[in-house]
Amino acid sequence: MRALPLLPLLLGGCLSVPVLAANSSTDAADWLNRLAKAEQQQSYQGTFVYERNGSFSTHDIWHRVQAGKVRERLLQLDGPAQEVVRVDGHTQCVSGTWRQG
Repeated sequence: MRALPLLPLLLGGCLSVPVLAANSSTDAADWLNRLAKAEQQQSYQGTFVYERNGSFSTHDIWHRVQAGKVRERLLQLDGPAQEVVRVDGHTQCVSGTWRQG
């Protein structure tokens, strides 16, 4: 007879999982939309470390938004000199021997 009071709790828990999953996907989609919008409105610069197949490289990045145009510059700081310049998502200049993978 003790199992009977637990039944509503178990069923309620199972029914609430799809609601939480739906909210999570909505939150994730909202977060990605906000991120994409910020990329078109916010300028930033910084340094990051990139790892691929156990190989590490350090890069500087500049992302500038001015008069509705997005300009980006990516510069590898270690190893052979490599640089990429992009304007509004289109590559304008590549210098050095950029490794494609």
